[in-house]
Amino acid sequence: MVKQAGYGTQNGQGIAGETVDVRPQAGALELSRIVDAMRSGQSPEPEDVAAVKALHPDGEQEIEIDKLLSGRDPADLVADLHSDDPNIRRTAWEQFAPLLPPDPLPLTRLSEIGKPPDRSWLIRDWMPRGRVGMLTGAGGRGKSWLALQLAARVVTGSGEWLSRWGANDPAMRPVEARGPVLYATWEDETVEFVRRIGIDMAAKCKDLHIVDLAGSGPVWGLPVGSSTQARGGLLETGRQLRAAAEQIGAILLIVDSLAGAYGSNENDRAAVREFMAHWDAWGRSADCTVMLIAHPPKEEERAGRGGYSGSTDWHGASRWRWELSSGEQEDDRERLACEKASYAMRPDPVYLERVEKSANGLIAGQWREAADQNPQPADTGDKECQGTTRKGERCRRKATEGGYCKQHQDQRRPGQSEATPGHNGTANGTERYTGPSTSDLGG
Repeated sequence: MVKQAGYGTQNGQGIAGETVDVRPQAGALELSRIVDAMRSGQSPEPEDVAAVKALHPDGEQEIEIDKLLSGRDPADLVADLHSDDPNIRRTAWEQFAPLLPPDPLPLTRLSEIGKPPDRSWLIRDWMPRGRVGMLTGAGGRGKSWLALQLAARVVTGSGEWLSRWGANDPAMRPVEARGPVLYATWEDETVEFVRRIGIDMAAKCKDLHIVDLAGSGPVWGLPVGSSTQARGGLLETGRQLRAAAEQIGAILLIVDSLAGAYGSNENDRAAVREFMAHWDAWGRSADCTVMLIAHPPKEEERAGRGGYSGSTDWHGASRWRWELSSGEQEDDRERLACEKASYAMRPDPVYLERVEKSANGLIAGQWREAADQNPQPADTGDKECQGTTRKGERCRRKATEGGYCKQHQDQRRPGQSEATPGHNGTANGTERYTGPSTSDLGG
């Protein structure tokens, strides 16, 4: 019999799109008709259901169709899938989904793609359209304020968003798109956003929508009552947040902060990757950039530095990552750096300062570019710690003894002095020493 393979391989024969000579096993055509009927909202034929049920021998209770259907007629499930109650639809789908065959993998021949369009950006080289990324930095440094300024520019029109008044050559790239923004906050009440950008600017931000999710729970995690061994997934708050973003046609979704939105283990690499991939896939589908605002580990936060807490896959799975930190200069400026840019060369960091007094349409406390974009570290005579953080990055705290700060004294060898050749934080005096600490050696 000749048929069009419609669901990938059939017992190892054929791929989707090929016309092959297939002799289907008993029940295969019946299952296909069941799936086609239910996808089109019709009731499957009882004979087809009975034929598929007959495929499962006694004893395989975990995969019996009767158990999956919970004794219900498939026609009733179809009716529930069209219910006005979203909870009824979801329950019906959870019963029915295991009966569906998996969709074939979406294979694409590279030679058939043709010339791709230019990549779309919200901010060229810094923030691509429709992709997930992070803004990281210590608490209280002004990340939320920075994100709000970006949101206000996106909804009011493309252009400069951090440049000084009358600046001719701004360091930060301009916003390249205009559209609605959804700002989801677990930290601040909605009126605080008006205080930060001022009543006049707030009145212009008609497409900037704020949703206060404090008390609503995370967007991702384990459903109530789930086994602790289960994997996390999109929760009701997450579904509602995505639906709201899609409804207003948002081109930017700001999640503030990741600690409130992510309810699983931040150190579980597989869980982190699944969360990031899920939101990145949604962002591409909805053409909505997702900004996750996150905090660094405690030791980095105490030092006023950036970074992020948890698995290295937060950085690995991000398509872009900004970091707001004090940098190395000894003044009030902050350093905004693009620590990851997947689709461009990493741009130079931008040094920022806070507006001290409201003037020229700026509100006290808002960010703007510093006049000096080439600050030099202060020459205080102090030496930097030669140790490394848990993520393998160089520690930049001030050294207190033997070339190390207080937190990294355990990385010194016993009896090591600051002038000991080859062991002052270096290997052979040329590279930083990254061997085991004394605590790892039991010393």
